[in-house]
Amino acid sequence: MFGILRYLLGAFFAIAAAVLPRKALEQKLQQRMRDAFYPSCAFFLFFKSGRAALAAVFEGVAREQPGAVVLVPDYICNVVDCAAAGCDMRLVRYRTDAHFHADLDDIEQKLKAHRAAALVLASLFGCQNRTSAVLDRIRARDRRLLLIIDDCQNLVTGMPFYPDDRTVIVFSFNMKHVPGSMGGGVCATGHQIRVLRPERHFLHDALLEVWVFGRLMRQVQRTLRQFISLLFRRAVLYNGPELEFSDCRGVLYDPRMQRIARLSVVRALQGLGLLKTLEAQRRKKFMRLSALLEEKNWGNPVCTENVQVSPLVAIDGLYQGLIGRLPLKGPYAKHEDPSSSFRPALLVCCNDGFSFSALNPVVVEAGAVGADPAMKKELVLNNQTPPLSFRVRVCHLTTAHRALDNRIFDKEALSLARAGYEVTIIGQHDREEVCNGVRLVPIPKPVGRLERLQTALFGLAGLAKRQKADVYHFHDPELIPLGLFLKLFGKKVIYDAHEDYAQTLLTVAGLPPALRRLLSFIWDGFERMAARVFDGIIVVDSNIRRKFCAYKTEMITNVPPLAFSRSHSRPQRSGPLKLIYTGVVAAERGIVKIVQALNLMQSRDVELHIIGTVDDAEFQKLFDADPRIICHGRLPWRQALQEIELGDVGLMLFQPVPAHMFFTGEGNTKLFEFMGFGMPVLYGNLPNLSKFFGPLNAGLAVDPTSPEEIAAAIDRLHDDSELCQYLGENGRRAVRERFHWEAEEKKFLVFYDRVFFGKKL
Repeated sequence: MFGILRYLLGAFFAIAAAVLPRKALEQKLQQRMRDAFYPSCAFFLFFKSGRAALAAVFEGVAREQPGAVVLVPDYICNVVDCAAAGCDMRLVRYRTDAHFHADLDDIEQKLKAHRAAALVLASLFGCQNRTSAVLDRIRARDRRLLLIIDDCQNLVTGMPFYPDDRTVIVFSFNMKHVPGSMGGGVCATGHQIRVLRPERHFLHDALLEVWVFGRLMRQVQRTLRQFISLLFRRAVLYNGPELEFSDCRGVLYDPRMQRIARLSVVRALQGLGLLKTLEAQRRKKFMRLSALLEEKNWGNPVCTENVQVSPLVAIDGLYQGLIGRLPLKGPYAKHEDPSSSFRPALLVCCNDGFSFSALNPVVVEAGAVGADPAMKKELVLNNQTPPLSFRVRVCHLTTAHRALDNRIFDKEALSLARAGYEVTIIGQHDREEVCNGVRLVPIPKPVGRLERLQTALFGLAGLAKRQKADVYHFHDPELIPLGLFLKLFGKKVIYDAHEDYAQTLLTVAGLPPALRRLLSFIWDGFERMAARVFDGIIVVDSNIRRKFCAYKTEMITNVPPLAFSRSHSRPQRSGPLKLIYTGVVAAERGIVKIVQALNLMQSRDVELHIIGTVDDAEFQKLFDADPRIICHGRLPWRQALQEIELGDVGLMLFQPVPAHMFFTGEGNTKLFEFMGFGMPVLYGNLPNLSKFFGPLNAGLAVDPTSPEEIAAAIDRLHDDSELCQYLGENGRRAVRERFHWEAEEKKFLVFYDRVFFGKKL
């Protein structure tokens, strides 16, 4: 109840104070900051956020010393990297220990190796990195070094501070400290430190006020909803943790050195007035939380000097059943690798604003896992997720693929079903049924692109809504409008981009080149904007991955399961050399050049096996004219694999058309199937494909436009069985060690957990 009154009063006072003079408000805030935190600081500058304040400090350093080196801790928010990105400086990371304290030995080594201009000391989760012992040791090494104390995540009262003329503090009273506000600033003991002053811009300032007010109203709404849920004794479910990563975009979150919003000043004044009460609440909540974790063997809080009153508490080995019950955050992601973290096992609990009554259901649920406490402990130590009291519903949507498509059904859907998800696929099928635990909902096969588009826009919306799924995962570009429609209803939506569709548009037959380029440009912009709305993006290769936001995109390649690769070397060939061509039968895939190469090899004992539908009558005539060409038609995936296994050489001779010039091979199933069966691959020497596949040394590269070069390579493989064995063995080993679905499945399931339990950043 206290929380609701606090937010409502804050909203009232923030609106009422909008007419008060900004200068008087900032002077009052400055005095409260001195009283509560930094009594010896001579001046304060207030910015719209802590990251904007940090950018102002970095810009000042860069202007004094262009190309300067700044030392930063390894475990810190990537916002520091983003704030430095616009400045002429270089960041070098130093180590921090398990309790987030700076490794002073490592700092001294870095200072010796680099002529650093500044050093960032971050005090995370209540730890103190600004004690006299720390500062004196650093000062003894370099008196001219600018020390930047980053208090953006750790603004708590009662922490000693030892300032000097070369120390500047960056602070933030954001949602972690003063609920409902957004802002930060810089303070120091003297004016000799160069810090850029906040910019003033009428339009930007007005827009910022609107955004801060909207954020405040959302917080009030969320708190009311939680309070009503608790009144009816329903568990409050929170967003689960995911890697903490910010792209530093948007009005509130970009590092523009903009002055603080007036509403944030008023909310900060109100919040600072309630600090003692807030910290007393945090202390009680921490003691109750740590006692519960210790009693149940559910994890170990990282205890630092001021952890009890810290807004955030780091926890190691947290019991997975608490995810969704506690207001948790994930560890910081690496700036250069947003999909990984320095400390992946670490989770962070927000030490404010949650009720322990929400934990009652999970206590009962945990009791069902097993009566033996040692079993519970083993679950925690092994980081295994116990059975949930509910099943997440996932609905896969496709108009272009069959419901039993290899990637959609055999890999993704079955993996989710085995992991405990309730999975439905809406796609081309002849009847509704349940297959291996996956429910198949049929739609008729569309005839032509126009009918596919009509089905996507009008036929699938009602059918998808009736599934009442928690997550919708769609696989075709024409379903993007449906994905946006589902987002309006608050659903989690995943876009699975199987191809680079913008490049594919450049090769569409029957359209003038100028129109194709225009359509490609429009589609590329639309796809990128729509992807920002979705909760997750899955791509098949690194080229497509570069198009989308790094923090919400995962690359899941089209690799086969280990069960379909050979566990032993291929036997010696007897009979004709069998060439295998699978997939779409089209000129841009090299089929014409392959047939021309066969015509140059009339005396050779060679067969070409084509696995795929032949829709073109001219192609069929071409194949019928040569008895060495055997067309199997389209086969079910497992039957196709049986035919592929009987082959000797795999063909992948994509032509250098725009759709293939960026092709890397990482998303091509046939490539890995050939390799898994120990077959050498004859592939086109396209730049990106050669860059990926060449180092594997599992095939021969040829000019895909030259029948003579293709024929010469086939001749070489025909005559040199040892070369075939060597190349095939390299490919087989690569599949068994790296390129198999069991490895991709782990990434896929982690990605799904992040999408469902995590929040959009």
